[in-house]
Amino acid sequence: MSLRNALFYTFSLLFCLIVQILFLRDLVLFNYAFCFLYIGAILVLPPEMDKMLYLLIAFLTGIVLDMFMNTLGLHASATVAVAYARSFVIDRQARLSGEELVTLSLRRVGFVVFTRVVFPLVLLHSAMLFLIEANSLNLILYTVIRIVASSVFTMTGILIWQSFVKQ
Repeated sequence: MSLRNALFYTFSLLFCLIVQILFLRDLVLFNYAFCFLYIGAILVLPPEMDKMLYLLIAFLTGIVLDMFMNTLGLHASATVAVAYARSFVIDRQARLSGEELVTLSLRRVGFVVFTRVVFPLVLLHSAMLFLIEANSLNLILYTVIRIVASSVFTMTGILIWQSFVKQ
């Protein structure tokens, strides 16, 4: 990876993290949908990146967000789980399409492939966050509605963000 690409991904991750901390942590739609834009920046990191470095970046991003949102490791655990599962989803997509994903961005791979790769991981992230937060199955319908609504809201935010990215 070139220095230019490394700086692009670093600033992209920092931008999404700052937007998440300053603006999106207070943005809730109808007390159900939360937007977790930072997970999009984690998911679009280059697939050829070393897996241990990728997991470390995901963990540090989650921990920083946990410190600002006072969530005691919820975001760190969900982000690491998504980072771990990403390679399996990318491999599955490569088998389906018959070509290897070198870069995961909306402009490079298109809407359908991008959504096929990113949405299941966003759904996993939301499911982990809200199921751990609920800590029981007493309010399962409320939790499922929050998972689906937050996944759709997050995916919409990621698509809007990716439509402005030039790479």
